[in-house]
Amino acid sequence: MTSPMALLAHQTTLGRHLRTGDPGVPMLVVGTSRDLEAGLDAGHRTQLAELIASPDFVFTQFVRQSWCVGRTKALARLTLSVLSEEAGRNLVDHWVARGGGAAFDPMSEAEGLFEFAAARLEDPSHALTICRMEQAALRASAAALTFAAPDLTLDDEALTFVCRGKGAGLVRFFAPPERLLACVSAGEPLPALTEESLPILFTPGLAELCRPATEEETAFWESLQAPASAAALMQEGYPRRLISSMLDIGAIDLSSRTLAATVC
Repeated sequence: MTSPMALLAHQTTLGRHLRTGDPGVPMLVVGTSRDLEAGLDAGHRTQLAELIASPDFVFTQFVRQSWCVGRTKALARLTLSVLSEEAGRNLVDHWVARGGGAAFDPMSEAEGLFEFAAARLEDPSHALTICRMEQAALRASAAALTFAAPDLTLDDEALTFVCRGKGAGLVRFFAPPERLLACVSAGEPLPALTEESLPILFTPGLAELCRPATEEETAFWESLQAPASAAALMQEGYPRRLISSMLDIGAIDLSSRTLAATVC
């Protein structure tokens, strides 16, 4: 009788090869101390190796990988369009190999993918700008479906904590956005990077979901690395009207610390 631990090891090994295996390339199941401790003896490993090399399993790998690759390409269409064919393929392959493309929640999948891509793109670069733009636009459009500005007058600044909006983002463009996006759409060479950047604010409370950020808004956004009280922000020189206007458009949210402070 197969022990529960051996069955678990069997299923885990199959899942690992299904997710990270190279379809069409026979793979041997190499015994490890962990496998042996779980009850995978030589006979179990031989059976697994035969199963993983079977046409049915290889076909399942092909189907799964194709599905994950297709989902990944659809999520990051613009970002991938500005990368070289090799760079785009490597990005997708590495994301899928680590389990990407299979999440049932598109938003969590997209968040992970764009963070994964951004960490591998040159900063500054148009590719990074497009990556962050896709991420911010997706956040803002999703949040806009249920967004409502908070009914708040900031009467007690010490008990009001705010944080960056979950549906918001600030993206720096190193070329006029219209020109950059026109080049991307037409498949033309991208413009040269400018020395100065243009920050664009994406929020769910704006009719068009984005607009250029003012210097004051940009400084405020970049300073808000963690939840902070309205009182502390005002002491740093950010006026009440700025905090209120950023709340009104969803650029910042009330932090959970506001409720905690009120209860206490």
